Amino acid sequence: GRVDGVWTVEPWVSRLLRDADGRILIEDREVVTTVLVASSRFREANPELTEKVVQAHRELTDWINAHPEEAQRRVVDELSELTRTRIAADLIAEAWTRMVVTNTINIANLEAFVRNAQEAGFLRRVPPLSELVPSSEAAPRP
Repeated sequence: GRVDGVWTVEPWVSRLLRDADGRILIEDREVVTTVLVASSRFREANPELTEKVVQAHRELTDWINAHPEEAQRRVVDELSELTRTRIAADLIAEAWTRMVVTNTINIANLEAFVRNAQEAGFLRRVPPLSELVPSSEAAPRP
C-alpha cells in the first residue's frame, strides 16, 4: 500500500504533495510531457486536416497563455468530470506554477525525456526525433 516514487505530471504532482505528504525528488521544469503527434502516413493522406489540427493547437496554446484563470477553471471542470471527484481550484493554481504551455519543441529536452523514458522501461524503440518534429516547430538547440 506504499509508493516509494512516482514519475508523473501536473496536477498529480501537486496532489501528491498536498494529499499524500509527498515531496519532489527530481524536478525538471524543461521536461516535455505532452506532444502533438501524427503518423507520416496520416499527414500525407490528410494534409489539410493535419494543418487545421496543428493550427487549432497553436491557437489553444496561445489562448491558455493569454487567459490562465479561465483555462484553470476549465481544467478544474474537465478533470472533475473525468475523475468524478471535485478537483480543487487552488490545486490547479498550484500546479500551474510548475507548468510551461508552449507551441515550441526544444529538441534537446525532448531527447532527454525520451532517454529517461527508455531508461525507465517505458519506451523500447524510438525513431530519430528529427524526423518527428517539423523544423518549423523546433526551438534551436542550445
